[in-house]
Amino acid sequence: MFEQRIAVEGARRLILADMAGNVSLRGWDETEVLVRVRDGEEDQVTVEETEEGPSLSVRTSCEVQVPAALPVTVRRARGNLAAEGLASLNAEQVRGNLKMRGIDDAVLAEVYGNLKAEAGTSLHVVGTSYGDTHLAKFDAADIQNVRGRLVIKQINQVRATRVGGDLVAKEIGGTLDADQVGGNAVLKAIGGPVTLDQVAGNLVAKNLVGGAKVPRIGGNLTFNGDLGAGHSYHFQCDGNAVLRIQEGIGAHLSLSARGKILSSLDLVDGEQEAGRLTGTLGEGGAELAVQAGGNVIVGDRKGDVGVELGEEISRQINESLEAIDFEAIGRQVSEEMESALSRLRVKLESVDWERMGVRAQQAVERAMERMERNMDRAMEQVARQQERMQRAAEREARRHERYERYAHRRAQTADPDWEDEMEAEAGTPDDGPNLDDERLSILKMVEQGQISIEEAEMLLDALE
Repeated sequence: MFEQRIAVEGARRLILADMAGNVSLRGWDETEVLVRVRDGEEDQVTVEETEEGPSLSVRTSCEVQVPAALPVTVRRARGNLAAEGLASLNAEQVRGNLKMRGIDDAVLAEVYGNLKAEAGTSLHVVGTSYGDTHLAKFDAADIQNVRGRLVIKQINQVRATRVGGDLVAKEIGGTLDADQVGGNAVLKAIGGPVTLDQVAGNLVAKNLVGGAKVPRIGGNLTFNGDLGAGHSYHFQCDGNAVLRIQEGIGAHLSLSARGKILSSLDLVDGEQEAGRLTGTLGEGGAELAVQAGGNVIVGDRKGDVGVELGEEISRQINESLEAIDFEAIGRQVSEEMESALSRLRVKLESVDWERMGVRAQQAVERAMERMERNMDRAMEQVARQQERMQRAAEREARRHERYERYAHRRAQTADPDWEDEMEAEAGTPDDGPNLDDERLSILKMVEQGQISIEEAEMLLDALE
């Protein structure tokens, strides 16, 4: 084992210029920097003096202990980086996983693996986190781009520009603001206003007491719990909406749907016509406006709608959401990225990075982008499966309605041929996509070179 102490008196920061292996970075009460290499020699550690302070490079895995108040800048970490108990950390590039705990002020540019950070004052991701990102117990978090899943908990204020995967946010004390969410969004116990410009998948929300505005939801909406007095809640979804409003809440409702609207609420001045329901619940105080491309089901407690069609649609929505195993998807992405990174590290260890420079970095980014596209296709397959389940539920609902209509006709006219007529109409196939045409279209895309054979196989499997 080799150890070296570095004097930092008068230094403005410590620079970790090129760390080839895994790095454990910890703050301590001493006034020097301690570098410990357990399986290495002195020639694997290089220290240079700069205007800002010492610049350290290590060609193997190591431990670095730093005066807690001394800012640290990481130029490049080729392996995993674990940092704890520092006043300030600026990480420009981490090619492995990054774990942080007790970092007061953190600024991150590129993290190619997973990011996990806990217990700090502020966190800024000014570039891209390519893996899954888990953040907890920060006063504020500002995130530019997350390619994987973003999980945030116990943060006072959150701003995110783009989330490629799912967004899970719980116990947010203040505002939650995001531009794009490429997967599903699960929100619970948000104290401030919620603004999500676009959610590609489903939105599940509970106890958003500070108001919410989500103008575009690609899937279904499930809203449950409390409404904050004096706040507005505006949602627009392409699928179905299930609204469970806590008993005793006052709100003005404005609901519209292309399908059916089923409600068990006792509304004041309630008006309902085809595809629209308005009225006041209790004494008002909040505003809830929902536009749905499918059906809207609204009640004040689970199971109170009391309509078979509503219960069936609600059940299908819940089953389809449960069918998406968010944890399994997250683990799959993590495992794929770890495997890819391991293969890349073996190849990259022999590369002269100073000579290759930008070209090598771009090659890594292209590999990560290909992995992201594969994950997007997997999520699209899950979404198509959910759509098929929903269409099956709607066909069953229409069959049930036809049965009741013919039963009523029989009771009124005693028509002996009603059963034959009902079976003939029920056997008429619903209008839907022609699978043979879709398969032919996919094969033409392969012939024209628009997609690869592997991509075509994935699309054909999704049609089964």
